[in-house]
Amino acid sequence: MCSGCRPALADLDLMLIDLMNERGLSEDAQSVLEAVYLAGGRPIIADQIFDRMFDHDPDGGPPPVRMYAELNAALAELDTALLGTGLAIVRQGRRDGWRLVITPGGGAYVVDRAA
Repeated sequence: MCSGCRPALADLDLMLIDLMNERGLSEDAQSVLEAVYLAGGRPIIADQIFDRMFDHDPDGGPPPVRMYAELNAALAELDTALLGTGLAIVRQGRRDGWRLVITPGGGAYVVDRAA
């Protein structure tokens, strides 16, 4: 997605903006959080997250192996950053992607085994 097409950060929910600022999230972690947030609770696949993470790169980003490594690092960062927030990024299964959910009592990155 081109940076001109990308919704401005100001369009995101104020709570999410505060969370990003408070927790000092990296640019990659912010991009992942923005992507799953903008999916509105629906699962989002890795390629859609990569579009958000690498929209500023004229070459479309690094090789796929590095893209997945950066995605996993961002998810690990979010796992820690979301603890106690009531939010979690849930993996819907190997092919279905990730989604943002509201969790009672705090959040963490988890695999939704029921999906």
